[in-house]
Amino acid sequence: IASVILTAVLMTVKLRRKFLAVLPSYVGIAAVIVGVLISNHSAQSVKTDFISVNGNEAIVMTSGDGAVICDVSGGSLYTLNSAYGIATESGATEVEALMLTHYHEKHLSAVASFVRLSRVRRLYLPTPKTAEDAATMSCLYDAVLSEGVECYIYNDSESITFFRKMGVHISSAANNSSSDHHGVSLLIYDEGKSVAYLSESALTNEDVAAYQNSDHLILGAHGTLPEKCDNML
Repeated sequence: IASVILTAVLMTVKLRRKFLAVLPSYVGIAAVIVGVLISNHSAQSVKTDFISVNGNEAIVMTSGDGAVICDVSGGSLYTLNSAYGIATESGATEVEALMLTHYHEKHLSAVASFVRLSRVRRLYLPTPKTAEDAATMSCLYDAVLSEGVECYIYNDSESITFFRKMGVHISSAANNSSSDHHGVSLLIYDEGKSVAYLSESALTNEDVAAYQNSDHLILGAHGTLPEKCDNML
């Protein structure tokens, strides 16, 4: 708009070189093209951040104005809010997906409060492994639906695609019968690059070996150590 106005003004002025009158329009068009190219590049790239607060962890993936938050915690609202803060700092205006890797009773209040205060489009919940998990999942499902959030149930080791190209592969298993903490392994892959996450309760030689070819390996602190850790790294 500024270029058009400036061009109109210059055309009313007697210029010794007439081509100068249309120069602002060409500069404006060039600026728009550069802006579009930069915007498209930013929208296509995926930025991955990791947050850890007192053993409560989350992985934040942002692309353009959207974000995916993968929660690896005991139901910490503080961690979810911190992850959302990282997402907004990276340019996200909404959470396209919030993913839970496993269930804790505290997730009921934390997730319900988070979706009320933040713009969350979809919630991904893992298939329950116990009756307690099923009860928690059912309550979460009802709570987010009442807020207009779509809810999906995913299977263990299922790969889910976000941003039309980035894949997230999550596996969760209880490490022993005396703990409700699960050993969580997570793999994010995008354009030939990958980021792997292993929680503390999954840190065995076999688990790490399966992810050793990842470009980045995050050794998480969530969970409790396995009872038998002779092969612990």
